[in-house]
Amino acid sequence: MPRPLARAALLLVLAGCAADVGSATQPVVYDVDDRLDVFEHPDATLRALARDAVVAFVPRDAVDDADPTNIQLVGERYADAFDLCEDVRFADQLTPAACSGTLIDEDLVLTVGHCVPDQATCEGYRFVFDHLLEAEGTVATVEADDVYDCAEVVMHRGGADVAVVRLDRPVVGRTPAPVRPGQTFLAPGDPVAMIGFGAGLPAKIDDGGVVLEGRVGESFFVASVDAFGGNSGSGVFDAEGRVVGMLSSGLDDFVYDGACGRVNVIEAPDSSAGDGETIAYAWKAMHALCREDVDTELCAEPASWCLDCDDGCAAAPARHGAGLALPLLAALLLRRRR
Repeated sequence: MPRPLARAALLLVLAGCAADVGSATQPVVYDVDDRLDVFEHPDATLRALARDAVVAFVPRDAVDDADPTNIQLVGERYADAFDLCEDVRFADQLTPAACSGTLIDEDLVLTVGHCVPDQATCEGYRFVFDHLLEAEGTVATVEADDVYDCAEVVMHRGGADVAVVRLDRPVVGRTPAPVRPGQTFLAPGDPVAMIGFGAGLPAKIDDGGVVLEGRVGESFFVASVDAFGGNSGSGVFDAEGRVVGMLSSGLDDFVYDGACGRVNVIEAPDSSAGDGETIAYAWKAMHALCREDVDTELCAEPASWCLDCDDGCAAAPARHGAGLALPLLAALLLRRRR
């Protein structure tokens, strides 16, 4: 299917007051695969964000906490999980994570709506920090203070594909990531980095992305970040290390030749041809959060997030579904894997 048509269908679902997204096709690599494990990345700011603020959504049955001082995450080998060729990067790493998020307050995690479409789904995850490598072949030790449960989904907007989860307790010993203030759109060519758990792997930092389209509808932008299933909800950061968005959807991850799969690589990405990963704007999420009655210092200055709010961050207005026509059309056009 022509990729511009797929993106048009995506916008029909996600724009305005559309029905919940549910799931989304996941991304791909652009030009060069820029993903690096946290320990090997040269940028100290991005390394600190990965260790302090980036959290993996891991299904409850994949977290073995019998020993609270050495909690084990259970997952398949990357190459086995996706029938990949044995020489692909990260082939032997395990893939327990299902989605990604970013800590933005002591107990609040910013992600995308299709990762936590309802409270039951949220409660099916454990929220795990330090799902990363400390050195080649050495996974970080995960302890009880690194693992949290879902208390509630405090904000969810399916149309904008944004959500915020409150954890069961304040996070210990970590610094939340800053969110870029204001209500501005990015510009083509702006550099961006992404940190998350593509394909469920230990955290990867990709700082080789650039913005391809700064405004897709009212809630999204498109960038050439290298992303995979499991990167949904991954924080996308500007050059100052501030969250500007969350990975929402994109193109297929792998190509198969009949024997095994390899990473799908798109050279010289062209957004007019449908290339690029769709990213939900963080300020749209903050606007929605601050219109809920959520106890957080992030909403202490309503002017930072509220759009045309004469009454400050009041309760959100009633939302209306898009009916059957748009979801049906999207179901026919969108390439979905999950």
